[in-house]
Amino acid sequence: LPPPPPPFSTHRVPYRQQTDLLYMTGFQEPGALAVFTKGGDADELTLAMVVRDEDKRAEVWDGGRTSPQGCTEHFLADKAYHASQAGDALPQLLAAASHVFYDSAGTADVNPKMHAMVEPALADHLHVSSPTSILHKVRSVKSEAEVSLMASSGAAAAAGVKAAMRSAVAGRTESYVAAEYEGTVKRLGAWRLSFPCVVASGRNALTLHYLQNQAQLKSG
Repeated sequence: LPPPPPPFSTHRVPYRQQTDLLYMTGFQEPGALAVFTKGGDADELTLAMVVRDEDKRAEVWDGGRTSPQGCTEHFLADKAYHASQAGDALPQLLAAASHVFYDSAGTADVNPKMHAMVEPALADHLHVSSPTSILHKVRSVKSEAEVSLMASSGAAAAAGVKAAMRSAVAGRTESYVAAEYEGTVKRLGAWRLSFPCVVASGRNALTLHYLQNQAQLKSG
């Protein structure tokens, strides 16, 4: 399970993890790879993770990175490696596999750098197919905890929209309205927004992905 590439992460658009990878591991950082291997026993499943190498300069700017040890301690990985070790680790992890589930076409299109790291390990495997349909079937069945979380998320979003609507009066700015929405959902427990606030008044409403949120609201 590979992630989307880091270029999607900017200060205006926070990085959003690939949802299958997030669902299976809870890991939020870019540049990670999760490899699940099944043993002879039906219940035997091993998780190996590949994470970004240390980069002290980048970490000063963007924050710390989870180490391989952190993956085993906090994300229950059985094995973990730095990206620089993946060339040796991946062939070993997949050596005994008769069938590999990997979205080759999708990853090559969205994250070619990650695909270039994985592809050599697939060279000797004739049966490679996408895991998407299997994972989405599993994800379609929600636990009580997931249903409760979805309801809480929906309630927070609804409260945020109502707060934004109440604040949308002439003389205020689009950023004021955006702040009302974001502040409300975060006070109600949201860690982040699903996407940046688009508060577009007047002619700005004709812009599909308007993110400036700087104009003053006018009557009419």
